[in-house]
Amino acid sequence: MAALICIDIGNQNLKFAKFSAKGELIEHKTIPNSESISIIESLRTQGEIIISDVSGITDKLTKNDKITFVNSQTKLPFKISYQTPHTLGTDRLCGLAGALYLNSSDSCLVFNMGTCLTIDFVDENKIYSGGNISPGLSLRYKSLNQYTAKLPLLSPTLKTSLIGVDTQTAISNGVQNGILAELEFYINHFSKQSNKLNIFLTGGDAVYFEKKLKTKIFAAPLLNLYGLFNIAKINGII
Repeated sequence: MAALICIDIGNQNLKFAKFSAKGELIEHKTIPNSESISIIESLRTQGEIIISDVSGITDKLTKNDKITFVNSQTKLPFKISYQTPHTLGTDRLCGLAGALYLNSSDSCLVFNMGTCLTIDFVDENKIYSGGNISPGLSLRYKSLNQYTAKLPLLSPTLKTSLIGVDTQTAISNGVQNGILAELEFYINHFSKQSNKLNIFLTGGDAVYFEKKLKTKIFAAPLLNLYGLFNIAKINGII
């Protein structure tokens, strides 16, 4: 059987992976969104394709029967209890599907750390009731620069402390400790809700936080791609 090609298109980049029918990861790659259409066109002949796209880039794509687009109507490994399921980003659905593919027995909490920070929770009954969205790491740095007169634009750093001793460290500590506190708040809350909670951290900015959280987490940079594979299995695509 030909490979299954899973494509996750975010606000900045496209990630794709090829899986065998048994779920073995054959290859994966990340490219800028500007190359998305040409890459997808080149992959059409290599197997069935399943896509999650939050950017709208694939609206320009010529559709055919070998491409499946994930949406809120797609069969998922959990039930959606959400007032406006049609507005849910498919990246969030895929992250949860990936978490349940990697560990399906318990409840799961997924942090996706990209342009936005999204927090999503599925309980032990596999019901998704909702989640939250806040600005991601780079957005927070950019907003301090763009909406003030004198604060510089800084890049994320792996080295932070509790208190800043100059403007640069005050910004870095304020931004990144703020996100860390946000993550810890949700982990503490949902840990009290569930006896067995699996916590997943994914997205390009996860590297800045995965070693600083006090609770055991699963760092899963390819979580959404595994979620797409899981969705493909459930829908009989592979």
